[in-house]
Amino acid sequence: MLRAKQTRYPVFFLTCGTDITGQVPDVRTVSLETAVPFSRMEQLQGIVTNSLPLFTKPKWIRHIRNDQLHLWTWGNHNTGHDKVQFQKMHGVSGVISDNVGDLTKVDKKLRPRDAGASMS
Repeated sequence: MLRAKQTRYPVFFLTCGTDITGQVPDVRTVSLETAVPFSRMEQLQGIVTNSLPLFTKPKWIRHIRNDQLHLWTWGNHNTGHDKVQFQKMHGVSGVISDNVGDLTKVDKKLRPRDAGASMS
């Protein structure tokens, strides 16, 4: 039903992946165990989860990818280069971070802007 309503853009299921507050009433949003089957059932393109549970149980990354779902992560751990590299190495599709500039500098992938380039 969700995907049928949105055919133009990919639809992902947003979850915490773990109960970080103790006050979330919808079990699908606090557990990868329920988020994955729900996403498959609704034929969504993937899951966006807090990265924290993936560090303690990296097997979830392979499990989600084996189910043909994309996996994106968010959270405080996504500001550390080593944590981002861990996710990349295990097959996470995308990492949401507030620290993109610093992360790319560490990888030496950030190229300085051409001094003569305009901001158009």
